[in-house]
Formats: sequence, structure tokens, C-alpha cells
Amino acid sequence: MSKNFYSVEELKDWELLKLFNEKIKLNSLGQTPKKWYYDASGHTHLNQYTELELKNRNGVIKENYIEFTKKNKDTYTATTVYIEPQHYSRMVDDYRFDGVVPLYVNFFADGSIIVWNLATLKKKPEWKWVTHIWDEGKKIYKDEWRILLDINEAFIYDKKYNLVKKPE
Repeated sequence: MSKNFYSVEELKDWELLKLFNEKIKLNSLGQTPKKWYYDASGHTHLNQYTELELKNRNGVIKENYIEFTKKNKDTYTATTVYIEPQHYSRMVDDYRFDGVVPLYVNFFADGSIIVWNLATLKKKPEWKWVTHIWDEGKKIYKDEWRILLDINEAFIYDKKYNLVKKPE
């Protein structure tokens, strides 16, 4: 296992968030401690506290789907993105009980960004047992539960941070 893999990835996510924040303008933007259930926090222009879970993905956003490339270079398409159940559950609980805005921010290889406000989803997300997930940090495949988030329930920004699609 690469001891620095997760630290390096979180640093990349943080740098991408700081660039994106020039557009979304969260105040008091800050990183959370390592191993926390979300990666960053800030306040909206309405002074709402916000938790952000960040993910950097190898996909490319097309008009109505995402094209992903596997480690073996095979490609596949999807209209959903995974979030780990513990992140989803803790962030939604923080919203329900404390009013914290839960945002799941995904940065893609083409520079585009998809953002879900987990508090405003219209459909209950599907839980799925996913087999053969590659864990780059541990260099192993694993089987785990994931929650699927539909891209039609997200805000999509292009590589210049222009909002190109709002949730349906």
C-alpha cells in the first residue's frame, strides 16, 4: 500500500475545490481532519454551514451520461455515481438534525464537476452491492455496498465552472 496515496488524493481534491470555490464562493472554506467523514466545510452566502465530500474521478461527462475508463483501459457508461454509505448517511443525518447542507462534489478528468445536494434529492438513492472495486491506495479489489446518485439530480458545471445543467 502506498502510505501517501490517500493524502496525495485529498490534497488534489482540496486544490480542485479551491479553484471551483472561486465560482461558488463559499466563505470560511476549510479542510477537515484526516479520516473524517467529509473532506471540507464552509458557509454559503446565506451563512448556511456546508459539509463537502470530495471525489476525483477518471470519467468524462457527455450530454446525458458519464464515460468511465477502467484500469485495463476498457470504457463503460453510467448515469449514476457511487457514494460510500457511511459518507451519505452521516452527511444526511447532519442535515436532518443540525441543518448542515450536505454537498457531494465530484471532479472529472475533463475538468467538469458534478455536485449533489444530498438534502434535495427527489428520489431515494439505490443501494447496490458492488463487486470488484479497485482500491488504488491498498492495491486490491474489494466488494462493498455503495449508494448510487443519479446525475439528473445534480448540478453539472463545465471545465470553465459554468453551470450547464440543474437538477431535474
